[in-house]
Amino acid sequence: LFTYIFFNFKILKFQINYPAHAHDAEEWYFVLSGNPQWFVDGEKFTAKPGDFIHHPPRATHSMVNFQKLFI
Repeated sequence: LFTYIFFNFKILKFQINYPAHAHDAEEWYFVLSGNPQWFVDGEKFTAKPGDFIHHPPRATHSMVNFQKLFI
């Protein structure tokens, strides 16, 4: 049995739609800034800085950023 942990840093530009997709890997996101709209298995919500978002394996997920980022 192998366990892998990957870390990735994404900046979602203004008015960019990260399209719906699903995969076998579980994912966690930590929102640093902005208020992106998030979709996970048909549930829509607005995230805020400090939120952790979980995608279970094979969950369909996407996000859209409607704010300009300040970094």
